Amino acid sequence: MRKLFALATLLALTACASLAKAAFQSPIVTVKDVKVRSLGLQGATLDVHLDVQNPNEYRIDAEKVSYTFFVDSTRIVSGEVTQRLTMEEKGVISLTLPVSFDYTAVQTAMRYYLARGALDYRVEGMFTLVTPVGRLTRPYSGRGRVEGMP
Repeated sequence: MRKLFALATLLALTACASLAKAAFQSPIVTVKDVKVRSLGLQGATLDVHLDVQNPNEYRIDAEKVSYTFFVDSTRIVSGEVTQRLTMEEKGVISLTLPVSFDYTAVQTAMRYYLARGALDYRVEGMFTLVTPVGRLTRPYSGRGRVEGMP
C-alpha cells in the first residue's frame, strides 16, 4: 500500500511540474540598439542593448545569457554572460551585452558595411532561467541595422 501511495504521489508531483512548465511564458526579448563601444587594431567591442520582458505573474532570475552575433548571415562571435539578472513579475529590464570580437571579424563587418553602407545584424542566444518550476533554457533573437559608424 505504501508503494502505491508513493507512486501516486510521484505521479501527481510530476504532473504538477509538467503543468507548471507548460504555463510558463518565455521572456520577450527586443534588441533595442547596437552601439560600437570601441574599434581598434586588435578588434572591436559592441554594446548590444536588449529589453527583456517577463510576461509571468512571478519573478524570474536568469543565471546565464548566451549570444551569437551575425552580420548578414556570417557568424561573427559567440559568448555568454553569467551575471545574475532578476526580472520582476510583469516587469521589463534593460540588459547590455558587451560583445567583443577580433580583427578578422572586424574586417568581415567592414566589408559588409563598405559594400552596403550599413550593417544588417542578428543576435540570437539562450537565457538560462531559474524559475519556481526549476531551471529552464529559452531562446531569444533580434535583428537590426547599424547605419553609421563612429
